[in-house]
Amino acid sequence: MFEHLFTVNDKNICGLTDELQALYVYNYYVQKKKSVCFVVNSLYEANRMYQSLLNYTTKVVFFPMDDFLTSVALAVSPELKTNRIEAIKELTKDNNQIIITNLMGFLHFLPQKKSFTESTINLSVNKDYDMQELTHKLSEMGYKRDTIVTATGEIAVRGYIIDIFPIGFDNPIRLEFFGDHIEDIREFNVDNQLTIKKLDNVSIITNTEEMDNSSSILDYLDNYSVFYRNYSEIEESYKKLEYEMQEYNESLNINKKHMFSLEELKTKNDIYISYFLNNVENTQNYNSFEIEAFSSDITSINTKLNNYLKENTVIICLNSRYQVNKVIENLNNSNLVFTDIDNIIKSKVNLIVKPLNKGFIYNNLVVISEAELFNK
Repeated sequence: MFEHLFTVNDKNICGLTDELQALYVYNYYVQKKKSVCFVVNSLYEANRMYQSLLNYTTKVVFFPMDDFLTSVALAVSPELKTNRIEAIKELTKDNNQIIITNLMGFLHFLPQKKSFTESTINLSVNKDYDMQELTHKLSEMGYKRDTIVTATGEIAVRGYIIDIFPIGFDNPIRLEFFGDHIEDIREFNVDNQLTIKKLDNVSIITNTEEMDNSSSILDYLDNYSVFYRNYSEIEESYKKLEYEMQEYNESLNINKKHMFSLEELKTKNDIYISYFLNNVENTQNYNSFEIEAFSSDITSINTKLNNYLKENTVIICLNSRYQVNKVIENLNNSNLVFTDIDNIIKSKVNLIVKPLNKGFIYNNLVVISEAELFNK
């Protein structure tokens, strides 16, 4: 049902709530069979959109970037860098996905796809590898040497053992050598050092983005569309960013290009999403609304639900069957029915198990999340 809520087109889009913007992008991805790069102004907005889309598909990649001075002049956030490298790795395996990024991430210089792919080290049990050469290669790939590994991107060498915490892994890996022969590869617990499981092989990707730095995130996609949310805000932020970069260069007496310009990444078929209705040519206007929070009074909750039901199809999205049972028990409303997204009944308040960030009203459809129902 949600996959076909909209008949998508390549027009500019106005009047959708945050949740419906996520649904529109998802519908576009499914119906057009094209990758989508969704660009928002801030890291906060990007994270919210990513979390919303995760409720509809696993084919979504988060590509976050720090503010300019943080990422260039000060320390880069290790967590965000790991997110970006994992995102690139994901796109090298499958470039038909939805990418969510903020302005800084969109403009960020990246290594060429070929360079990134070729920087992977593949290791297998019962194969020979020069330990010293391997350790040196890992250092070149951005892995930092320490006495023990406690975080992603670290390596530790003790005798004939190399511990690595590779990008994209939940736990570190231990390589046990006999000379230059790998006898054992184990995934282990970082807290108690105990083995979790043995592995036959392992692939270790680079922990650095600084290779040839001539590509953008769009170069990792083949068939794609770019969506901009509130482009006027993005433009305004970009002007401030240009000024900030110029001041930074002048302070160091350099003339360095730190990222792509916004204009360099524009295409003929970009799509613009904004909250407010407008009369711009080639724009599709929608009327949608967010759901007001319910009170905690059971009588008023039932009254509100029954009123919605008079002219609308009503769906309540809950995170678990347990919550469904509690709502049915507590509300004791004869209009409530437990079902699923493919079997919605128009004359009932449909309770389904489906995570949802925010509810919405669109046409004759009222979709309520736990956030509104429980006033979270």
